[in-house]
Amino acid sequence: MKLLAKRIQIGLFVVLTTLFLFSCSMLDGLGQKKDSAGNKVPSLSKVSPSNDDELEAGKIYEFSFECDELDIVRVSYQNPDEEIDYEYIYKENGSFKKRLWIPLKATKVQLYVVSDQEKIYTGPFGVGKTYKVKGTKSYGSYVTPDSYDKANSYRTNEPYPFIENIAKDSTLEAKRKSDPLAYVEEVCTKIKGEAKDDFEKAKMIHDLLALIIPYDMEGLKEDPMPPQDYWTVLKTTKGVCQGYALTFNKFCEVIGLDCDYVFGWNRNDTHAWDIVKIEGKSYLMDVTWDAGRAVDGGFNKKYSTEYLFVKPYIFAFSHFPKHQEHQLLATPIGSKAVNDINDSKAAFNTLPDVTPLYFDMIENPDNDVIGKLKANAKATDGKYSFSYKLRDDVGNVNFGIRALKGENDANKIIKYNPTTKGGEALFSFPEAGTYSARVILFKNGESTGTVVAQFKIDVDKAATESYVEILNPLVAVNPVEETLKLGQTYEFYTLWNNEIVSASIRYFTEGVNGYLQEDKLTKEADSNLYKASITVPSKDFNLTDGTYKVTKACIIVEMNKDDGTGTGKYVAATYKVTE
Repeated sequence: MKLLAKRIQIGLFVVLTTLFLFSCSMLDGLGQKKDSAGNKVPSLSKVSPSNDDELEAGKIYEFSFECDELDIVRVSYQNPDEEIDYEYIYKENGSFKKRLWIPLKATKVQLYVVSDQEKIYTGPFGVGKTYKVKGTKSYGSYVTPDSYDKANSYRTNEPYPFIENIAKDSTLEAKRKSDPLAYVEEVCTKIKGEAKDDFEKAKMIHDLLALIIPYDMEGLKEDPMPPQDYWTVLKTTKGVCQGYALTFNKFCEVIGLDCDYVFGWNRNDTHAWDIVKIEGKSYLMDVTWDAGRAVDGGFNKKYSTEYLFVKPYIFAFSHFPKHQEHQLLATPIGSKAVNDINDSKAAFNTLPDVTPLYFDMIENPDNDVIGKLKANAKATDGKYSFSYKLRDDVGNVNFGIRALKGENDANKIIKYNPTTKGGEALFSFPEAGTYSARVILFKNGESTGTVVAQFKIDVDKAATESYVEILNPLVAVNPVEETLKLGQTYEFYTLWNNEIVSASIRYFTEGVNGYLQEDKLTKEADSNLYKASITVPSKDFNLTDGTYKVTKACIIVEMNKDDGTGTGKYVAATYKVTE
């Protein structure tokens, strides 16, 4: 019995020892957190709000905690498991402390920690603390307006003077640099007191960000890219598309506008923008592209409202979202299969690259334009035409169109305008191949225009006939034929983007200096169009060394020189003349 009792005691000791060691191991496993790659990460202590707290969406909380091993902790806002926003808490004076606005559509907040501080922007992440969020606002459905007349009235291409003053306010600027959330709160209070409706609230936020945030061209090249949370963007006054979109979203939340951040693609790369809901309707907008554009490796800061409250079928030519419902189209582009993103992107790439400004200029674009315009046009027998009609209320503007193969402008082109408000670009290609075409908008007097549409032209073969050769792609002329006939009457005209002092037709012959005859064109009222019905002279011109017929005709325009030193005469077009 004693031997049996002794064996029982030894057995119990072994069992108890094993249980103790196992429990210690489990405690160590539970006490030491790991990231998604299995690396051990530091723990947070003295965390506030506490473990028992449930956060409320749309409220501000004072977060604080301690962690000796880290200097930065990432705050991830999620719905339900997809990150919809984020920001960072930085250690100051040995501890972490920051006021956080809980996004209205967050269902969960997690404090992310890393095994190596250098991975704080990229991960892998471990979860230092998780909070549930109550009072979350639903994403809801997207309903587009029947009319955009009211929304379009805010697309003025002019920022509000009220916002220009806010951007220059030294007291607010100091607050922006020291406490971006307090800055957002105060600016939103000021906007609420000034704006007459939600359209103005959205535009004022748009204006402020477009004015004070230049695009971060240098940060775009960094790996990893600098943080794009609203706090960092406002504090540093620089960001990329994600930064603009998240910051706009934050302002909207604080001011009380329903706004969704959208991730997707443009023609060249990933991109981000917003959908804001006003008076129960959904509107697309891209603050990034309204702040300016990249030019020659730098950023050209230029405010506009081109991408403010844009119709979905117009926005679709340049923006393709990850989630199909963010297209806001009754018939979405691409596959309806949720996971077939590659098929949908391929459909997006079949569209030409067309900007809202193009649609702002032309008359009566309709919702079927997506089905009509393609990225690759087809030329027939070496020729192609591109027609347009300008709206009556767009002012004095002009379109220039160029088609290039490789780096050279390899084809003869002519822009033919029967009126000052419409026209047709006629292309005659010297050889088969694929040409890149650009539609360029010029306002009156501009020497450099804005590209408003780009597409490809597939040319089947070289054209057997050519149009008249012009020396400036901005010039509109008539006739369009390369060759004129002696004694035949033509409706001559020319229309330039710059103001013309005078215009005429001059006739020449081979081997003789100077022109044989000149016929004047008459200026049309309130336009730069000069025109006249003229018969090409068929008579013999008797000169000292013989008798000659006209073999060449030129449209000549006289304009003021750019340097202000008087006027100069320029050739608009050159024609061959035959019997």
